[in-house]
Amino acid sequence: MPASYGTTGLVVRTDLVGNGLKRWADLWDGQYAGKIGLRAQPREIIGMTLTSLGCPFASENPRDLEVVLQRLLALKPSVVMLNIETDEAVEKLLLRSRPRNWYCTIGWMTSPNQCSTPSPESMVPRSTM
Repeated sequence: MPASYGTTGLVVRTDLVGNGLKRWADLWDGQYAGKIGLRAQPREIIGMTLTSLGCPFASENPRDLEVVLQRLLALKPSVVMLNIETDEAVEKLLLRSRPRNWYCTIGWMTSPNQCSTPSPESMVPRSTM
């Protein structure tokens, strides 16, 4: 089994948005507003936000979680919420007719390998801002 199997990362259509998304914190960059598709997976979303702040992925520190709440409220207008599973999200990411032109989603590192062209880039973003 590959070491990265099941690792949460970003799946990005670099052919549409370039190579600028390298850190979790990049999701808060205004140039990606409306281009980020997130699935309703609270653990992944909270974990990526904690990681973007340099906190442990599973921190239960109330101060960390309050900062996460404020940070996610700031991200909310930039996000398209997806009510689908990871593999379906990656498949839709590749379609030219994807909803609201989102170009990036959270996925597991095996997801892009199950797709045909255009091939998205999958990565485990750098942790901090």
